[in-house]
Amino acid sequence: MIITALHRGENVPEPLAARRVLSVLKSYIEERAEYLLIATECKPLDGLVLCTTPQTGLKGLLHYIATVAASVFKKSDVVVVQGTPLLPLAALAKLLGRWVYVLELGDWPEAAYWGYYVVKGPKIAKVVRKTLSIARRIALAMSDKFITNSIDVYIKLGGRPVLKIPRYAPALPVENHAPRRYITYVGRLSPEKGIDKLIRAYLATSMRCPLAIAGDGALKGLVLKAARHPKILYLGYLGPSRLSRLYAETRILVIPSYSEGFPHVLLEAARAQVPHILVPSNLAIAKIRHPAISTFNDEKDLAAKLDELC
Repeated sequence: MIITALHRGENVPEPLAARRVLSVLKSYIEERAEYLLIATECKPLDGLVLCTTPQTGLKGLLHYIATVAASVFKKSDVVVVQGTPLLPLAALAKLLGRWVYVLELGDWPEAAYWGYYVVKGPKIAKVVRKTLSIARRIALAMSDKFITNSIDVYIKLGGRPVLKIPRYAPALPVENHAPRRYITYVGRLSPEKGIDKLIRAYLATSMRCPLAIAGDGALKGLVLKAARHPKILYLGYLGPSRLSRLYAETRILVIPSYSEGFPHVLLEAARAQVPHILVPSNLAIAKIRHPAISTFNDEKDLAAKLDELC
């Protein structure tokens, strides 16, 4: 069996994005596949064929679709499409007689809502969310299997898709020699991740513990501006060894997202024995039972929790 996974490039370092996809797909298809192909520009990686979209915007999308139409579908028995925005490619694969799996990491309509909310305002953001929600319903009806790693999506769609909690998390060694002194954020710097909310809440605390921010993305400028404060550190994107040391020095990890699936950072922090992990009470991940996990309701409550735990 030959399986193709279509995956558009993201604003996160490769091969991290590809590995995140593979972590969800692995137990379904990798053992049975002759090879696994992701997107359009290919190179070998750990025995697989890793491919990423080289351009963004319209040029990248046209290049992507042309390559798919010319070579991918005719070679594949199963086509895996990541996310409802690539729904036309899923429809094309279905018309060509292929089995179609739709994979959604996180809650895509909700993530898009917060991105457009910041740039275009609430009215356009609501239209985008509604449109993507309808597209997801179509994808669910059309696909042979709908796979999600998001507890929120699973609940919204009545438990119909396959809920797959990712097993992949980097094997980060636990270092005990460093003092745990940081309030830490690790992740993509994008609107739906709530990094702006965390910065505002932190500035309302007594700031006994410094705030460390690791990651990259669209809101990097906002973070760089905040990092002018002597108590706020921007560390950029961190590889496994530096990330391991940061977790070892973390007293409180904050996941302030407005929208979230099942974040790898939560798995990483739990494995690294971070003492306190704060998540918003309105997200499904807040229901996870772990002694280090506690919740907050809003920015004021988050600030109070940070002062209490630091």
